[in-house]
Amino acid sequence: MVMSEYSYKKNELVTGGQVLCFDSEIRMVSAVRGTLVVLLEDTIRNNVYGVKNGSVIWQVQDVREVLPSNSVTLSYSFMKVENDNVIIADDMGLYFQVDVMTGDLTFIDWKR
Repeated sequence: MVMSEYSYKKNELVTGGQVLCFDSEIRMVSAVRGTLVVLLEDTIRNNVYGVKNGSVIWQVQDVREVLPSNSVTLSYSFMKVENDNVIIADDMGLYFQVDVMTGDLTFIDWKR
């Protein structure tokens, strides 16, 4: 699927003729299977979003729904794309795969 052009600066993402303003600065944007996956600076919880057709379609699933309630992940500091799979991690070394259609998380690994 062809992705429309996009640009970003500080906390604004421009795509599909729309300007989206986030609560935190944008760290990284990757186009994956027709969705822009946006990683914000790690100042807010669940700081990964999916954007399509100029609108936010999801915010990443809360890690407490995936791992036991004692999980302390507040935000993500790392994102990469491998073979159209989005991988995110926090500073504690918890790695997850993100479903780019829904924002659902799948736990991958814990690396210290």
